[in-house]
Amino acid sequence: MGPKAPDTLKQFLGQRVVVDDARPCGVCEWCRQGQRRYCKAPRYGHIVEEPTTHNFGGYADAITLDRQSVLVPISPELPIELATFIVPVGSGAEWLLLDCNLQPGESVAVLGTSRMGLASCVVALHQRAREVVLYGHPGGVDAIRAAKALGVTVRGEPAERAAGDLYDVVVVVTETPASYAARAVEMAAARGRVVMASTSMEPSGLIPEFIRRKGLTLKGGRGASEVALTQAASIVSAQREALNGKIGERYSLEQAEIQIKSLLQSGIARGTHMVISGRS
Repeated sequence: MGPKAPDTLKQFLGQRVVVDDARPCGVCEWCRQGQRRYCKAPRYGHIVEEPTTHNFGGYADAITLDRQSVLVPISPELPIELATFIVPVGSGAEWLLLDCNLQPGESVAVLGTSRMGLASCVVALHQRAREVVLYGHPGGVDAIRAAKALGVTVRGEPAERAAGDLYDVVVVVTETPASYAARAVEMAAARGRVVMASTSMEPSGLIPEFIRRKGLTLKGGRGASEVALTQAASIVSAQREALNGKIGERYSLEQAEIQIKSLLQSGIARGTHMVISGRS
């Protein structure tokens, strides 16, 4: 760390941290309003390589940090498989805790058998939800297996749910089809809360009258804020014993290519949380 490094970085010197993949530009309208997470600047891992000494890649041994970087301290005791799981859990914390104010004893339906769906289930379990049910494509085999091991009820596609299955909170995670948005509204109980984090650009078939009739609250689900990432670090640390051995696969650089190619089966994501590490 150089002598001109900003205090926002110096305060974490010597600590183990998670780097938020968002890297706000600091000058756009959103950033000037203090809403940096809505900034459209490229994220770590998506920034085009430039002929400089800076490195913003997502698969590098070292990356460049500056005053726009967002860091969250984490426990030095967490194994890398769980430390990296803090990022998706951060999104789950954003959606369930900050957007929906999930309370102990409430019921939760998570739509999407992906890594993000699994992470949302972890947050709901930690918050002592009365019932946590994961819906989605059966091809998300890794997410489904881990969810079951954690005690989550796993069912099929949302369209196959029983008519009386209604939930206080319904979350539609990223990487889900547009039709899940309409199903989520149907699955929400009266006065329920629904978070739409799907990035689909297709028509969903959502019926506005269902929202009005049940008095639902709908919110768009963005990725994790700094507050949510901090909450996620605490959640993963608290759930370490439950998560250990159930979430996270670790592979060497030599194994990376074949393992990354295996993340899809017949075009469907397995819902894997994977770490590629050059260290044993």
